Amino acid sequence: MKTMLRASAKLVAMLGLAALSAAGQAPAANNKMNTPPVAPGGFEFGVTFTYKVAQVASVSGSRFIMPGGSLDGVYYFSRPVKNLGLAFDISGESASAIEPGVNLSQFTFGVGPRYRWPLNKNGRHKASFYAQALFGGVHAFNSVFPAPGGVNYNAGSFALQTGGGINLPLTKNLGLRLLEADYVMTKLPNNTNSYQGDVRFSNGLTFRF
Repeated sequence: MKTMLRASAKLVAMLGLAALSAAGQAPAANNKMNTPPVAPGGFEFGVTFTYKVAQVASVSGSRFIMPGGSLDGVYYFSRPVKNLGLAFDISGESASAIEPGVNLSQFTFGVGPRYRWPLNKNGRHKASFYAQALFGGVHAFNSVFPAPGGVNYNAGSFALQTGGGINLPLTKNLGLRLLEADYVMTKLPNNTNSYQGDVRFSNGLTFRF
């Protein structure tokens, strides 16, 4: 778990450095682009491809890749705290043969606060960096989970998703999710400590209203 937390911290730090770099380069870009500024409030939605580096148990060599997709949304408040919003995320991933003859599919959902930092506040070209903490659950199926007296083929647990990303607006209503990186913690049964610490990357499109 400590290793995963350190990896998540590095991911957030890398995103922060990328955001600062973009802020420093944005004035030059403003001479060529006239992208609308980030609105102080309103709805924003994202549709992304996801790639989860997952594990069933904290065992060396047990990691595998789960591709999938995600739908997320946020309502940003204009008052009393500008750029603070309430966000949700619904994602689904699936992987085959994570062990001989064993597959795994998951749906994860979460709700919680998201805060964004618009870059290049004095210009028109406004990318934004955001961080979030979402609380919810996971439903896993099409797999095998230990249970008293036998096995189950589906299971559920609490889920925590923390991380952040960078959005780049293209027009008033359309933008790019350049990168989102999240640490996803779940507690599905696994015959050891019933703990999974996964890292999820995603990118795609955003829509603002």
